[in-house]
Amino acid sequence: MRIIPSALACALLAGCGSEYTIVNRSSVRPSASSQIAARGLVGEAPAVTEHLAQAYEVYTAQITLLKQRRNKVRARERGLRGAVIGALTAGSTAAVVVGATGDGSENDRIQGASFVALGTIGVALGLSHIRGEQEDPIIPDMKARQLQKDFERMLDRVKELEAEADATTGDPARDAARRKEVTSAISTTIEAFITEATAINIKG
Repeated sequence: MRIIPSALACALLAGCGSEYTIVNRSSVRPSASSQIAARGLVGEAPAVTEHLAQAYEVYTAQITLLKQRRNKVRARERGLRGAVIGALTAGSTAAVVVGATGDGSENDRIQGASFVALGTIGVALGLSHIRGEQEDPIIPDMKARQLQKDFERMLDRVKELEAEADATTGDPARDAARRKEVTSAISTTIEAFITEATAINIKG
């Protein structure tokens, strides 16, 4: 009988022990490969290249965390489903054993079996409730798909701006001013993506 409340308590701790994981932007450092990829998009402008490389690293980190979260939620859901089945099976077996071989009179055995059955139902209902309160695995998947779309949209916009910067007027001063304006627009676009990506809350 002590096993029943213990199992429920453990399940409650497992179900309620989550906290949100947020990518710390200051700890994300662009790798050599991301910097090479960035230079392929925006040339050799150091500030913009570094910025875009950091955006790629943030994107990669968030996608990885979202996939890990999805797998964790799925595993937890499978574990709780198995726990419900296991509790019902063990409780049913225990009730039969108590009713058939327990000490005392027949009424005592029936009463003991009833207590075991009621405890089993309580545990199964508790586990089912915890299972119902868990995050749906589709949510991390949806967040990952949206993040991927946002990243691709950001890259497309950066390419468009780079194409605009490549167009020359023949006037060096105007071209330089235009290049500076486009560089600022690229940085703003990249920064907007990083801000949105790091704002995603991922339960741990």
